[in-house]
Order: sequence, then structure tokens, then C-alpha cells
Amino acid sequence: MMGHYIIDKKLCRSRKNHPAYAVDEHQRKTSEQYAQARTDLATSRARIVAATHRLVVEPTEELREIDFGAWEGRWLGDLWTEEPASAAAWTDDIRMTPPSFGESLEDLQRRVARFWSSLLPLPAWGEIAVVAHGGSLAALRAVITGEAIADTFATRLPIAGAIALTAG
Repeated sequence: MMGHYIIDKKLCRSRKNHPAYAVDEHQRKTSEQYAQARTDLATSRARIVAATHRLVVEPTEELREIDFGAWEGRWLGDLWTEEPASAAAWTDDIRMTPPSFGESLEDLQRRVARFWSSLLPLPAWGEIAVVAHGGSLAALRAVITGEAIADTFATRLPIAGAIALTAG
């Protein structure tokens, strides 16, 4: 059975405490360099897994994680210190993304919905495996099932977790 294994091009984000960062501030990789290296690694791994199952790997920008704006490449835990009111609102309601983010949760859901729409009508060639960040996957689940996005975020997948959805 032929199928597709679709991955988020920016599968991993940098964190200031990640071991890939050099200790010396001058040697620290930029978030773009780190994201690209992680993307290349994720794509390579996806190709290895996909080859075993005779799947095609199709990286797509539409499945990238939410744009964290001013927080891109930074430790998100600092949000609660630097923007406590925004962090509290976001904690209380996942849909209340901080103003310093580059996009809202609605923006993320619209972007992921464009990805899903591009697949419709679903091809008859088999299953589609989508590998992406939790935020993009929660948005995709909301798009496919019609569940509220707050509910899809509340049911977090474990790292490398999987969920089977039947569309249609």
C-alpha cells in the first residue's frame, strides 16, 4: 500500500538551554541554523522510516509549529516572568496566545486547515502519516474532527505518540 509520510519542515525549535548550543556566546548557533540542522536530521530520519514502509516524504511549511514571534528560539518558560499577564491568560485559555507571538492559535488553525484542504479529496492510495509539533497536530486534529481546538490541545500526545483518525 502506497502512502505519504508528511513532516513539518521546522520539526524542532531551539531552546537556550539545549545542548546543541555552544557555551561561548559567540559560538552559539542562530535559531535558524539550529532549526535547519534539526529539520535536515528529521527529514533524513523520516526518509529512513518511510523507505521501510514504501512511503513518500513531503516536507511542508504549513505544518510548522505556531510562530512564537519574539519568543522564537528563546526559552518559553521565561514568558511567565517577562509577560506574566499574557502567560496567565494563555494558561487559562490556550486560545489566548500572547501578543508577542508571531501568530494566534486561530492563525495556526487556518494554516493547518489549508494543508488539510490541499489533500482533499483524500487520495485512494492509502494512509497518510503526519509528523509535526504538538501544536500543529492539535490544530490538525481539530480541523479533521471538528473538535474544539482547546480540547485537542488538552489531550496531549506523548512525545513520538500517535493517534489514528478517520476522515470523512
